[in-house]
Amino acid sequence: MKPLKFEDEDYEIFVQKHVFIKDKKSGEYYKNRLDSLTEKQLTRLKTYKEKVPTKLFYAFLCVIAILFVFNYTHLMKLQHELSPLIYGWKMWIVIGGYFIVNIFFHELGHILSLKFFGKKFDKFGFKLNFYVFPAFYVQMNETYMLSRNEKIIVHASGLFIRASAKIKIYP
Repeated sequence: MKPLKFEDEDYEIFVQKHVFIKDKKSGEYYKNRLDSLTEKQLTRLKTYKEKVPTKLFYAFLCVIAILFVFNYTHLMKLQHELSPLIYGWKMWIVIGGYFIVNIFFHELGHILSLKFFGKKFDKFGFKLNFYVFPAFYVQMNETYMLSRNEKIIVHASGLFIRASAKIKIYP
């Protein structure tokens, strides 16, 4: 089914396999079954024009796959070159710093892709999972109001940024 959309000053409604409703005044999101819409409501919906054509979407997925392979080989090379140079507690500092910067860029990828599609993120933050493991996060409720392909791009763009951003810490 082609995505459909309706928007007025109170509500934004997006229909693909389900009905997603954003109440603009309260900021709440609702999900309902497709058969919950009446014929009159369906006539008010207009076809949603996706920002990314299908061919470009599949090209994006191919680039991500290539970047994963490239990233894996790069990390193996990095590990091989760093292991004789850094050992002990210094290695843990390098690894911790690498992961924190990597996760930050991952979340930044989600934010930038949401902005590309004209949506906003709800919250960006830092927390400790299980009071031990540090984590950055982005709350992205606005993805409900995007098509399937656009949702995939928003979620995969974090991986895209992570796989394409290289931090060169060795000579």
